[in-house]
Amino acid sequence: MEDNLIVNLRPLLIHSLNETGFYDQAIDLVRVPALKSAFAKYLWMRGEHIVGIRSFLVRANCKLSEFDFANCPDSAAWEAFRQTLNKHDGEALLRWGLQKGNLTLRKYESTLSNTSENKHLRCMLDHHMKDIRNSLDNLSGLKLSFR
Repeated sequence: MEDNLIVNLRPLLIHSLNETGFYDQAIDLVRVPALKSAFAKYLWMRGEHIVGIRSFLVRANCKLSEFDFANCPDSAAWEAFRQTLNKHDGEALLRWGLQKGNLTLRKYESTLSNTSENKHLRCMLDHHMKDIRNSLDNLSGLKLSFR
């Protein structure tokens, strides 16, 4: 069962860490306070989930050394993001945030479909997925005004 957990969770954890890198850099670049705050709250929540999943794996005696967390940022996507920032397009920035969040949501759904044999892990991932949905709902309801 441990091998299955490692195989099923690796894509989710790698994606989560890469996404954390995206939001971490985005928070430094974004100047609009409401958007900066929304990104920061989402990033904090994502970090909590990564810690929770890793803690579970340690308690389940999974070998974390088998995970390869190489950071592979998409340079084309980052260039498009920077151009959006330069144009001061707040709505486009918000779409970037929602797109990244929805991608994570899909990763969680995919992982959940492969972890039915472990109720505790499934329950934890399901709880995190609901938190992500709530965060995305709040982010999508954000009203931005730019001068």
